[in-house]
Amino acid sequence: MNSLINYNKTLKQRNALLKMFYKDSEKIKKTIDIYDNHLSLNAKKIFKKKNGISLDFIPIFKIRYKQLSDDKENVEIIHKTDISKNQSLYKLLKKNIEKI
Repeated sequence: MNSLINYNKTLKQRNALLKMFYKDSEKIKKTIDIYDNHLSLNAKKIFKKKNGISLDFIPIFKIRYKQLSDDKENVEIIHKTDISKNQSLYKLLKKNIEKI
């Protein structure tokens, strides 16, 4: 829970920085790395927790859905995200900031 709170707080601060210096991309690039690193660290913890919850929740949901549909329907849940296990949020943020 702390990771999520920290993530949201840092995201608000990062967005404020982007708004403040939106015309000066060099100032953004010099400062934004601190926020991106902090976001990435918290995102990794959040991602890991969400995956754990999904792994626990999906089998239970499938069983309950089968019961509700009298075994007539199957359901599939797919958790999609822009961040894979092999790509960190930090790399994604860096890639996007280079567009400025």
